[in-house]
Amino acid sequence: MAGSGRAWVLGLMLVVGCQSAFDLRPTEANRTLGRSVLVRATPAEALATARDVAADLGLAVQEAGEGWFVAARPATAFSWGELIGVYTEGEGATTRVRVIFRRVLASNITATDFTGPMLEGLRAQLPSGEPNPWIRDPARHNAWGP
Repeated sequence: MAGSGRAWVLGLMLVVGCQSAFDLRPTEANRTLGRSVLVRATPAEALATARDVAADLGLAVQEAGEGWFVAARPATAFSWGELIGVYTEGEGATTRVRVIFRRVLASNITATDFTGPMLEGLRAQLPSGEPNPWIRDPARHNAWGP
């Protein structure tokens, strides 16, 4: 009897920790989580590029809306699957792209975190909108004096 009780608790822990694409839909909380990069592109261009990067990483778009999408990688021999949420914010030629990673199963310790590869792919394909701290602004810094 004690063995079946442990199996029941383990099964409950595995089911309670499940994530779905619905959990990564845009909410105020999701717009502040994860990691982001600032790029010089319109929100539509940034989102299209993010979809291409996700496809290159083997992720398939599960759900999408204006300025966001959720992509997933199905279960493999080493993982129960992964989800990422990608959100764009901005107007004009500068856009912030935010990426949130979730394991499909909370106890999945072998899941691959796609946040870093997504952001690196975006940085490789779009010009950065982040100010470069190594470049001096001539309007603020005089090379010949104070």
